[in-house]
Order: sequence, then C-alpha cells, then structure tokens
Amino acid sequence: MARLWFVLEYLGALPVILLRFILPCFLGYVVVADRYVLDLVVWVALVTGDEGFLRSILARHLLVLASRSDTAFLVTADPRELARRGGGELNVLRRQNYLYASLKIGACVVDTTGKTPSESLEQVLELLESQGWMQSQ
Repeated sequence: MARLWFVLEYLGALPVILLRFILPCFLGYVVVADRYVLDLVVWVALVTGDEGFLRSILARHLLVLASRSDTAFLVTADPRELARRGGGELNVLRRQNYLYASLKIGACVVDTTGKTPSESLEQVLELLESQGWMQSQ
C-alpha cells in the first residue's frame, strides 16, 4: 500500500507545486513558503518507514522541481532541542534530520540550536545578502 500512497501524494502535490511555486517564480515573483517539497518527501518516507521513497522517480521529480527555486533554506536544530520545543519523539526527530541531510539538495542550512528567533532571522538575511538577494543601503 505504501507505493500507492507515494503515487497519491505525488499526484496531490504536483498541481500545488506547479501553480503555487513554479509558475509564480517563472513569472518573476518571490515565493516564501514554510513547508515545501523537502518536507513532503521526508514526511512520506518517515510515515511509511520506506527510505527508498527518497530515491524513487516520484521523489526525485519533486526534488528537481524544488531545485528550480533560486534560494532554499532548511531550518533545523539539534533533535533534543526540537523535542523540547515541540514535544516530538527524539528518535523520530533524529531520523528526520538524517533524512533531510541525505537529500543533498543544496539548500542553505540554518541551524537554530541555541539561537533566538532574531538571531536565526539575522542568519537568513546574511545568507540572502551573500547571494545577492538584498542590496546594501
């Protein structure tokens, strides 16, 4: 049944990705999203217990679409801190971080461990500036 679920998730996500992310970027808009393809792919692999999904043609196609964005960020923290913040299960959070790292998609990683939200925002802004997205005043 996991394979059927893979296909259903892919078919459900594809129109959203194309219409809400790819098309606006193509038209020159900047799209900011809290959750995106990386989260979907990792979530499906976690819920089904099948890491092979990360290497499936469906997941790879979604990741290729995601790579069309100019700048992607992966916001993370130490699993122990994530568990403290959100009450998640430590083993699941460790596995999730491992799966994100295994994707190797070229996202800018923002590690929020021990940082305030302001410090994390400052790191994002510095990364954007270093990539030429923000002009100095």
